Amino acid sequence: MIVFGRGIASYHVGAVLGLSYLLRVSSISSQSAAATAREQTQRCFELLDLAVRVQGTTQKLVQETDPDVWNR
Repeated sequence: MIVFGRGIASYHVGAVLGLSYLLRVSSISSQSAAATAREQTQRCFELLDLAVRVQGTTQKLVQETDPDVWNR
């Protein structure tokens, strides 16, 4: 049977607690980064949707003011 001294046991507990803390901080940081990325992606899609609407409206206006369309 191997018996560890108190110093070694404390070291292992400290190491486990330290790693646990680092994993928790890393997890929180990753969640925050993912949330930011989702928000930015959503905003990009909204901007793209707006651009498509503007293009559609512009295309309708051009067609309505095109003299060739009037003669048809």
